[in-house]
Amino acid sequence: AEYAEFSERIQQYMFKALREAKVHVSWINPDRDYDAAVRHFVAAILDRSRPNPSRLHKTMLSARRTVPRSHYALASGHQAASLP
Repeated sequence: AEYAEFSERIQQYMFKALREAKVHVSWINPDRDYDAAVRHFVAAILDRSRPNPSRLHKTMLSARRTVPRSHYALASGHQAASLP
């Protein structure tokens, strides 16, 4: 469950980061196909069932172990107090 939460937070972060960057999509210029492609890409990177995880996947898992859970909440816009 904790990994699923981590994966969902990364998905939420990417959605927001893409909108803020305003390169291919923005808050007023959405593109559902682009969003779906990025979501699929990120899900594939974070898929632990793959036999040879990518270097990015390993790096993200390593960072996850070193960043306090309260930072995940702040990065995703949630109150740190709402985490168990």
